[in-house]
This record gives sequence, C-alpha cells and structure tokens, in this order.
Amino acid sequence: MEEYMALIEGLAAQGNVRAQKTAWKWGVRKQVWNYLEDNDLADFPRPVHHRIPNFKGSATAGYRLSELPEFKAAQVVKVNPDTPQKSVRVATLQAGKTLYAPQPRLRTGFFSRIKPGTVPKSKFNFAATAGGHEATFR
Repeated sequence: MEEYMALIEGLAAQGNVRAQKTAWKWGVRKQVWNYLEDNDLADFPRPVHHRIPNFKGSATAGYRLSELPEFKAAQVVKVNPDTPQKSVRVATLQAGKTLYAPQPRLRTGFFSRIKPGTVPKSKFNFAATAGGHEATFR
C-alpha cells in the first residue's frame, strides 16, 4: 500500500486531479491513524493503520447517536460493519429499526438486513457482529 500511495503522490505532484484527491485523503488518514496510536486512543483491533479505526469511547459515541432526532425519526438505518460502529448497530436493533449492514468483501451479497422482531433481544450484541449476521441469515 505504501508503494502504491507513493506512486499516487507522485502523480498528484504532477497535477493529476484524481491523484491529488486520493493523496489528500491518504495524508489525512495517516495523520489520524498516527495520532490515535501515538496518544493511545485506539482500541482493539490494533494497529489501526489501513482500517476504520476503533477508538476509546466509540461505544459511547454510538449510543449517543441514537439520541439524535434524525436517528429517532428513521425507520431504516444503514451502518458499516466495522468494529467502532457495533454500538450503532446494537442501538438500531434496540430501537426496533431495520438494520442494513454492508457485507465485508461481498461474501454473501451487498447487505445484510435485520428486520425488527427477527432477532431476540438477548442476541442483539451477537447479531450486530459480522459473525452474528452470517449465523443469523444463512
């Protein structure tokens, strides 16, 4: 990945607009990843480089999201399958909303869908994981 991004940065320096956008995002991502690691703000899985990073407080942030009027008004919520967003998936199930989560690497389609009432409350934490989606919807 580093070699590829060096190539992109070179193209960006030559004025390639698409490469400039990619190089800009790459630079910001590296700064955020390094900051999280250097300041011990990251949670498992580590290291956070090359992924959507899990951070200390992500669970609290996810549950706070469920307090927003936009979340409360929604009937359907799409949440990425990454670890730091698990609490948002659980909150969606707890609120009785339909949950859509993209399938990692499109293993079994584009999205998993969990409709209200299809998973017992005692299984919400498990259903909100990639393994739980797979086991629930085989």
